[in-house]
Parts: sequence; C-alpha cells; structure tokens
Amino acid sequence: MARGYFAQAEAQDMFHRILGSNPGIGFGEFIGALNLSMEFLQLQLRQIKCPGDSQTYVGFVNKAADEPAKAGTRLSITQNNYFRALLESIASREDAEGGPGYISSMEALNTSISQPSQASQAAGTQVRASKLTLQEKNDTLDTLVNQGWLAHAPQSSNGYTIGPRSFLELQEFLLSLDLPDATRRAWQDVLVRIGLNLKQIPYECVTKQANDPELAAQNPQSKVPYLLTEDQQLSQSLAILEWLEESYPERHALLPKDPAGRARVRSIAQLVCCDVQPLQNTVLAEYPPPSFDSKDFSIFWVRRHLPKIEAMLSSPEAGDFCHGQAPSMADACLVPQVWNCLNPRLGCMDMTQYPNTWRIYSNCLKGAAFQQALPDQQEGYSGQ
Repeated sequence: MARGYFAQAEAQDMFHRILGSNPGIGFGEFIGALNLSMEFLQLQLRQIKCPGDSQTYVGFVNKAADEPAKAGTRLSITQNNYFRALLESIASREDAEGGPGYISSMEALNTSISQPSQASQAAGTQVRASKLTLQEKNDTLDTLVNQGWLAHAPQSSNGYTIGPRSFLELQEFLLSLDLPDATRRAWQDVLVRIGLNLKQIPYECVTKQANDPELAAQNPQSKVPYLLTEDQQLSQSLAILEWLEESYPERHALLPKDPAGRARVRSIAQLVCCDVQPLQNTVLAEYPPPSFDSKDFSIFWVRRHLPKIEAMLSSPEAGDFCHGQAPSMADACLVPQVWNCLNPRLGCMDMTQYPNTWRIYSNCLKGAAFQQALPDQQEGYSGQ
C-alpha cells in the first residue's frame, strides 16, 4: 500500500484474485470485517467517492495521525505547512453544485504560509513563517498531485482541488475546515436511498444546502431527505419509507403482512431513528453550550442504545435480517446506524460486542440495494 490508495475497481480485482471469483463474502462486508480485526492497530480500510473525479477509492488509513502531517514524510516542515494552507484555501471555495471547489495555479503559487490559520490555531498547530520560492512551490504542487493529496481540478485545466488521498486520510482535518454542505451527507439520506433501491424505483440525488432558498420554498422544514415526485413533496425518512410501502405495495415489502410483525419492524425503526439518531446529529455542534463536546455526547448515547438494539435483534423473530429472511424498513434504518458507528466521528466502535447487530448488518451489505446507498458511495463524501 505504498501508493496510499487504489481505485475501487482495482481493489475489487485484487480482492477476487486473492479470494477467488466466489469468495462467499461481499466486498463491503469484507472491508467491515477487516476493519474490526485491525482496530487494535489503529488502522482502517476506507472507501470514499472523490468529488473531483466522481471515482471511488480504497486505502488504508492510520487513524492515530489523521492530519496533514501524514504528507510530511516526504516534505519539509515548510512544504507541509504550505500544503495545509492550500487545503484551507480550497476548502473555503465551493463549486456550482455546492461541493469543494478549486484554486487556480496562480492562486496556489500566491498562497501564503506566513500566518497561522483559524483551523491551525484551533488544532494547536503553529505555522512557521518560512517561505518557499516559486520553483519550490511548483515542485511541491507536483509532488502533492503525484501522491494524490491534491488533484488537477476538472473545472479548470490549471487549477487544483482536494485529492482522493486527502479525502481518505485527512478526514478529521478536512471536517474541521467547515467544508461545503455537499461534502457532508446526512445519513438520513441513506434510509431513503435503501428504500428506493429495494423497491427498484429509479431516482436522482440533488444536493441542496440547508439554507438554500429554493429548498426552503419547497420544504418548510428545510431539511434532508426530501423526496420530490411528480405530484408529491415528502420529508422525514420514516414518513417517506411508509409512503413508498403504501404507494408501491406490489414491489419489495418494507413491512411484514401481519400486524404484530409490522409493529415490531416499526418499533426497531423508531428505536434507531427517534431514540438514537437525533442524539448523534451534527446539528448538536451548531450551538453548543460551554465545554460541550458533541462527539463525546453522541458516543455516550449511542453506546447506551446499542444494547437495546442488540436485544431486539436477539429475539426469535429475527432471521438473516431484522425481521425474518428479507430486508425491511428496520434494516434500512439499522444499516446507516451501524455504518455511522464504524465512522471515525463515533470513534470506530467495536461492533463485535453486538453479534446479532453485526451479523444482520453484514447480511444487508451483501445486497447492492444497501451497498449503493452508503454515504461513502455518494459523490462528495468526505468522511463525515
């Protein structure tokens, strides 16, 4: 892994060369199992869909040093500070779709490292006042592009944008830079995408920021997910899943036929969406009281609720999935929650403590309806 990352197609080809054409385990499930086994090493195999080229990449990440200093193994301190300044400059822009933008080559060469940035100050990092010559900056830019930390911007032949390796390895730093909303996919979207995929209903994802006037005019809640059809405007994940079930009853059932089964599936779904998810929402960080750590708060309450989820999935009604042998609304809610638990934002929790939850999650990820809905498969994902 000296290259730092692989294109997903290349990684999947390697996966099949090692395990054979019928490995008995899906690629996504394999990554989840491998990450659990590497937890004590502080290593993680991540997948991201880079907004620059819309390609998915896979790479091993050292979670113990998630900052631009990772690039410093082949760069001087001054070059590394220059890289940090470039990332901050690029992150302050956004393209026409609301995602990360780019800076021109002239702007890159004129980027100064003489003053510490707000993000660097917050991280306790002192940016040195050393300077680079134009040739040294050019050489540094070439090195950063060749190693995947930066990439040539598709919008401009001579521009630079954030590279796939940075999205893979520098998640905590990038998130501290307040990237545009398009790079922060709310996991509630996953529920709706899974439901649409299970029902085999084609759809198009459109990125809207919460303060977008057009979104506010259509949806008074100004929140995602928001489903727009020819004659309906729907919001709230569970309400959308219920609408899908009632509008397309002939397709894959999201609810069992019997009243008791329907109540149980709804109970699991509401446990996740109403009791757990609101306590880990990034909105908690928007107006925190003094000394409030939203990450620790979220981790505490998620850990409090995971045993309750595990208990419900240990009942005889559970099978390969939350209820019986077919995925339901409950599975659509469970998968993004477990995926979030494996995310660095929640401390990459050890899900082996919850064997039934992990088993059902793994079974779900064998299906394309779930795999294709995950946040890291969406354009613009940056590790939130």
